[in-house]
Amino acid sequence: MIALRLVALWAAAVVFPLPLMLVYEAIATEPVNLMQLVQFALIAYCWWLLAILLSVRPRWLDRFVGLPAVYRLHGVLGLGALVLAWIHHQNSYTSNALAQTLGDWGLYGTIATLCLAVFFLSGWLVDRSRILLAARRFLERTLMHHQVSIWLHRVNIVVVLLIWLHAHVLDRMNQYPVFMILFDANTVAVLGIYAWKKWIAPDRFVRGAVAANEPRGASTRRISIALDRADPAVRPGDFFFVSFPGSAAVGSERHPFSVTDDDQRTLTFTIRQHGDWTNRLGEVAVGTRANLEGPFGRFDDEVAAHDPDAPLVLLGM
Repeated sequence: MIALRLVALWAAAVVFPLPLMLVYEAIATEPVNLMQLVQFALIAYCWWLLAILLSVRPRWLDRFVGLPAVYRLHGVLGLGALVLAWIHHQNSYTSNALAQTLGDWGLYGTIATLCLAVFFLSGWLVDRSRILLAARRFLERTLMHHQVSIWLHRVNIVVVLLIWLHAHVLDRMNQYPVFMILFDANTVAVLGIYAWKKWIAPDRFVRGAVAANEPRGASTRRISIALDRADPAVRPGDFFFVSFPGSAAVGSERHPFSVTDDDQRTLTFTIRQHGDWTNRLGEVAVGTRANLEGPFGRFDDEVAAHDPDAPLVLLGM
């Protein structure tokens, strides 16, 4: 079943650009080689939009395939979009200086965003090199705190806006009003969903207050958060992105932690303190307000899919 779900997820990357591509192919009158380069650019643009949609971490999609699969597709979309954008950039031409400049900035922004994401927000490189891991930890302590790297990753939205404007100043594109209406509708819909989910939606956080904050040994802390109301969506083994916006010690950064009990009213997190942020968790006072994005995870489903009489072995990493 999970294999079919993964196929459906990856099929979305193929289907998502098709409406724009088919409409353009039906009405465009350019030479075939130029049309192919425009199609490459449309696929790249649609993949950027799809990556933005995935970045809001839809809970239904997490329950469907799991966040690791969503993140994997998100990374591949970014890399594939960059390759197609580079091919388009190297082989297409325009006499419009503004369009050229906007396209250049969009490409450079994409390269910068991908490099940032690969180094700071993924383990593609740092998990395979102690030197790179040490370099990332040093930069995160001095210059690129976690929340800063998250915000810089949103350069992807700036890239989308640059390419959107790039298409609008090109005469060869804006001569097709039906295509441009669909192009704009896709862009507005995706950015609207992103803005709603990230900053407006009233249910984007589960809210509560710290009920207990106790050490468990030298490097572990147990934090209990009493929710304002019980959350029936919580399953054993789920995780949340937790922040304490009212705490001066840790600020409003969100970090993922697993729930270590099965109480849907008071959530308990047993956290290993191994970084600058987690080492300051002891300063979070009882009563501090907490925001929790989630729940996420498929742990409960994975356990339920196995023989209930079989032994269950848990490895804490």
